[in-house]
Amino acid sequence: MSVNALYFADTVRRGELSLINDLNIPSYALMEKAGTQLWQNITELYPEIKHLTIVCGKGNNAGDGYVLARLAVNAGKTVVIVNTGEPKSGSDAATAKSNLDALSPPHFSYQATLPHQTDLIIDALIGTGFELRADSPFQQLIAAMNNHRAPTLAVDVPSGLNPDTGYPQAVCVKAKHTITFIVYKQGLFTGKARDYCGDIILADLDLRLQFELLYPSDADLATDKVLGLLKQRDETAHKGSNGRAVIIGGNRSYAGAASLATKAASFCGAGLVSCCVHPDSVAIVASNNIESMCHSLLFNSDSNHRINKLLTKANAIVIGPGLDQDEWAQQSLDLVISSIKPEQTLIIDADALNLIAKRENIRFSHNVIITPHPGEAARLLNCSLDEIDKNRFLACKRIQQKYGCTVILKGPGTVIFDGFKHFVCHAGNPGMASGGMGDVLTGVIAALSAQGYPPELAAQIGVCLHSMAADKAANQQGQIGLLASEIMPYIRELININAN
Repeated sequence: MSVNALYFADTVRRGELSLINDLNIPSYALMEKAGTQLWQNITELYPEIKHLTIVCGKGNNAGDGYVLARLAVNAGKTVVIVNTGEPKSGSDAATAKSNLDALSPPHFSYQATLPHQTDLIIDALIGTGFELRADSPFQQLIAAMNNHRAPTLAVDVPSGLNPDTGYPQAVCVKAKHTITFIVYKQGLFTGKARDYCGDIILADLDLRLQFELLYPSDADLATDKVLGLLKQRDETAHKGSNGRAVIIGGNRSYAGAASLATKAASFCGAGLVSCCVHPDSVAIVASNNIESMCHSLLFNSDSNHRINKLLTKANAIVIGPGLDQDEWAQQSLDLVISSIKPEQTLIIDADALNLIAKRENIRFSHNVIITPHPGEAARLLNCSLDEIDKNRFLACKRIQQKYGCTVILKGPGTVIFDGFKHFVCHAGNPGMASGGMGDVLTGVIAALSAQGYPPELAAQIGVCLHSMAADKAANQQGQIGLLASEIMPYIRELININAN
């Protein structure tokens, strides 16, 4: 599978030092290359720029800023440097500042505060040294950067953002663009980082390939290349050969969730889709899914016989959309757990997760996929929502270790963990923050599982399909008011375009 490797910041720091030694690269030469690639990217992003303001700290992040300042001055631009302190004597950053100071004014100047007029602000303040408390002396400066009318471009990592988790400190730069070096840092792509990084650009300093060969990645960025794993149908395909999916949920007053999951499974190519719902929900679900079979789940001998027959034949079973947490829901969950077979894939979502969180010593097989949002994840781990948000990678891993299955932790930059490696989906948009989106994702994953994709691939492909389809829908229709049902045709389109 083609992916982009993601790394912890400390891995990048240690790997960079090793490559400098192994390849006999002077460390200052690498700083010069970083500043050069910064300037190249800036001229591409802002070709009309005339005035730059570069906010520099004391470390190597500032050194990159000083190199950038020199190149911009040599290109005839006016540069203001807001320096918060002097670099350590003898450091590469000190060398970069000395080379800048050797230029003749008046094209650059130092000052203590941001100018009122500038075309672009460069955040070269802290980078991966993300420790910023509420009493940080940089608090007012960062606030001024965030409130300035000019856009901000972050060097490597927005100052104040944890590069490993994506969680912001008490103060954090909000950038329109982030240009990160050598390889991607995993925290840039998930959770609250989406509010701070803007568009992320990799400047690999011609080291990425060597780095990725020498250092195993900590996570992978699932890109549109994952859709290349979708398979075309055989010419002799029939509905039975394309998998059977059963959706269980749709308690009274919650028919919509089960209906959306059922329709999504059909849109994604499952050959036969059945939905088992509360008797009060049958009419609604059946009328909205005329291509599928809708069954009333009553828990009497006749109903149990029909439902057990359905479950026995299923390739993929879903429990949760619109399930609620009453006695009927408990019985439905018990039925599924007691009947699941090793060769079947079980997808657990929504209130089924909340019911499981109340039970002790439940552990599943690798053929189970669970899809918690952060609130459900907090209940599964019996922790606070803030703990989930502060480290989505760790939360996903802890859930997998506790329950033994593939975990999809939903949210901005959805994180997937299959017990071996994390995957992050960077697609998606705020328009997905509406009711029913998770139910559609569950139906997509059910369809892929029914068609034979193993859980880890069904999870990755399903999440990417869902998010990329939402992006296509939002581009054409807008984000605000985007309905879960509206993205289904785009999911089908992506499947048919990419299947090979």
